[in-house]
Amino acid sequence: MNKKYLAFVSALALVIAAPAFANVKIATVSMERLFDGYYKREEAFDRLSSVQRQAQEEAEERAAPLQRMQEELQELEERAENQLLSEEARADLMQEFNMKLQRLQQAAQEHRRWEQQKMQELQQRQQTIRMNLIEEIRDVVLAVAREDGVELVFDTSDVTGSGVPSVLYAASGFDMTDKVMRELNRSAP
Repeated sequence: MNKKYLAFVSALALVIAAPAFANVKIATVSMERLFDGYYKREEAFDRLSSVQRQAQEEAEERAAPLQRMQEELQELEERAENQLLSEEARADLMQEFNMKLQRLQQAAQEHRRWEQQKMQELQQRQQTIRMNLIEEIRDVVLAVAREDGVELVFDTSDVTGSGVPSVLYAASGFDMTDKVMRELNRSAP
């Protein structure tokens, strides 16, 4: 479809529908500002950071045996390179080296799987925390909008897929972000 035709049809639809929307009370909020300023956000992400630190410490503890195995392998390899060793002794060392190498590879693979699983758990936890906070903020936005008789609320921080802000302009009188922020943080310690 031609872009000019589509723009014309959209403009025509707005002109036809304008009388129906004449009495609609509209407001805007910045969900980004609300999210960043919500006191529970910092608490939630502090808890998440603590869990991430614990996971990092656990990863380091789990990696320590791998490091020791690697050092043992290096030592075996150095011993096997000793020119004074008999072929039989060198073969025995190489056999031991290969067995330990195989165990190290299996342990490293298990460690990588554990790390991937832990990362997925942490990402899921972060996403859940974020979604719960957004839901709480959304509920307060709706409560404030209902209290003020607002029928339509736009998010000024939202950006379309093409990178264009979804609200190009709104007079400051439409913005209720500060009011929502006060309500959100009313129970802050």
